[in-house]
Amino acid sequence: MGRGRRARHRRNRARTHHAATAAACVERRADRVAVEVTLKALELARAYDGPLRGAPEPALLFAAYLVPEAGEPQLLARALERVPCRGGCPQTVALERTALRAAAPREQAERLLLVMLALEEDAGTDVADLYAALERPEQFTIFPPGPRVPEAVTLEDLLRVAPAEPPRAEPVCVLRRGVDLGELRRDDWVGAALLRVRPARGAAARLWRVPLVAADGRNDWTAVLRVLAR
Repeated sequence: MGRGRRARHRRNRARTHHAATAAACVERRADRVAVEVTLKALELARAYDGPLRGAPEPALLFAAYLVPEAGEPQLLARALERVPCRGGCPQTVALERTALRAAAPREQAERLLLVMLALEEDAGTDVADLYAALERPEQFTIFPPGPRVPEAVTLEDLLRVAPAEPPRAEPVCVLRRGVDLGELRRDDWVGAALLRVRPARGAAARLWRVPLVAADGRNDWTAVLRVLAR
């Protein structure tokens, strides 16, 4: 084989390899649902950082879970977003940040949940503890707000409940190891929400308005999210 023929052979073999690799990547993507959460803005109707303090320091925790039909919930991805604020309310902080990316098997695309927790950060210790705890969803009990004594609700149970539809997500209350997160003392608990993530037709993004309101009303925020699942 001459030098020119050998060079062409190598180029053709490389093209065949690249084509096969690209085809395999497309096939893998077809078998997976990709989820992307963009934090578009945080609206602050009221915000409180304590007496004689400066601007509030919102900390938003995100966690995407896959809840298999058999087996324990699996954390797919988690993220922490700290939102820079100025003094005075009301205000809107425009962000357009990609807060979280995750992927899951397409055959389980209807079994994806997104949990969002909000705190006003002071010491930062509770924020760090909760971020670590998101790895172990069995620690958490989630239930609708209300005056009644809450019943334990698992992520599997929540999949059986008719999901809230965009644009407004429903707030939830959260216990960790049986303790209300409102009892946090090193950082100030604000609120939580849970979203059902489902692939959108034509890969259209879905906009959500997520209310996050502290029990004492001092922090009253709304996160604006764009959720794309395809």
